[in-house]
Amino acid sequence: RMAQLGEQLQQAQRRVLEQWNGIVSTALQQLGARASALLAAAPTPETLRTLYDLWVEIAEAAYAKAANGPAFAAAQAEFGNADSRLRGVQREYLELAAREFDLPTRSELNTVLQQLRELKRAVRGIEERLAGPGPREP
Repeated sequence: RMAQLGEQLQQAQRRVLEQWNGIVSTALQQLGARASALLAAAPTPETLRTLYDLWVEIAEAAYAKAANGPAFAAAQAEFGNADSRLRGVQREYLELAAREFDLPTRSELNTVLQQLRELKRAVRGIEERLAGPGPREP
């Protein structure tokens, strides 16, 4: 089961990477088309800065367009869901292994921590009642 979920996660990751590759490819194509005039002259620090700013502008626009598209959202959602499913199964297997070795499981520790918080809250309440109202100022 874990191997199958691991494969699903890898496939989802490939789809996310395909989306990112498309974004970078689009941005580089647009940069090449718009930067040729800047690169024709001898580069100066100012033209290099302009080229960098142009790259940032183009890359951000390419990302914004892709990130708002359904394919990007679907790939991200698929990846997040596959990751959550795999982590859930991993957690189940770790719980089983812990029980086999007579170790406390995560859920048992969570229960103990919750009980400890409740006890602290109850003790605080008892201490406040025992302290009673403080001396009143005249």
